[in-house]
Amino acid sequence: MKRIAKNKSISLALTLIISLSFLFCYFVEKEELTFQPSQNNFTPISHFNSNENKVIKHSYTPHEPILIETYHDLSEFPGSGTEADPYIIENYAITGFIYVNYGIWITFDDLFFLVIRNCYLGDGGPNNGIIIENTHSKITVTNNSINDYHRGIYIHSSAYITLDSNTITDCDSGVELRNSYANNITSNIMHNCNIGLSANIDSTYNTFFSNIVSNSILVYLLILVVIMLLLLILFAIVRLTE
Repeated sequence: MKRIAKNKSISLALTLIISLSFLFCYFVEKEELTFQPSQNNFTPISHFNSNENKVIKHSYTPHEPILIETYHDLSEFPGSGTEADPYIIENYAITGFIYVNYGIWITFDDLFFLVIRNCYLGDGGPNNGIIIENTHSKITVTNNSINDYHRGIYIHSSAYITLDSNTITDCDSGVELRNSYANNITSNIMHNCNIGLSANIDSTYNTFFSNIVSNSILVYLLILVVIMLLLLILFAIVRLTE
C-alpha cells in the first residue's frame, strides 16, 4: 500500500510539474522582461502574438545608410526642424549594408525636431539599426521595422528621445540605453532578441510603457529555473513519501 501511495504521489507531482511548466511557458513568452534601473518609470504589458506581428516589407524606397552630423546632412529630407515642421525621414528601406556600423545614425546636437518613421532596416549583421548619440534634440522614432542587427535601436548619452510603436526582431539587443535620461520608450515590440530591452545604471528618469518582449533568451532561462524548482519540489515530495 505504501508503494502504491508513493507511486500515486510521484504521478501527481509529475503531472503538476508538466502542467505548471506548460502554463508558465505560455504566459512567460508574452511577458515584459526588462532590466530596470532605479529612478525610471516602468509599466509592463503582455499579450503579444508573434504570429500577428511579422516584419512586413512594403512600398519602401531603397536608401543607403543615413548619417546626420550637420544641418547639411538634414537638407536631403523635408521639414525645417521646428516643432510644427520637423525634419522627416520616412518610407526608406535600408538593408544589407554590413560595411558600415549603422542603418541610421544621429549624432548632432542643435535642438532641432526630427521624426524617423515607417522605415525598414534589415540584414545589418553585426551592426546597429538606429543609433542616437550625444544629442538633446527632440527626435521621435516611430512605426519602424528593424530586423537582424546587433542592436536594433541604441541610445547613448542622449535625452528627450521618443521611441514609439517600433517592431524589432532577431537582434542581439532590441532597445539599449546607455547614459541617457528623460527618454520615452513606449509600445515597442522586441521579438526573438537575445536581450529585448535594457538600460544601464546611469540611464535615469526614462519612461518605459507598454513595451513587449517575446521569445528572448532570458525567457528560456526563466523557464529553465522554474522547471528546476519544480523538480526540487518533486524530490522533496518523494523523500516525504518514503
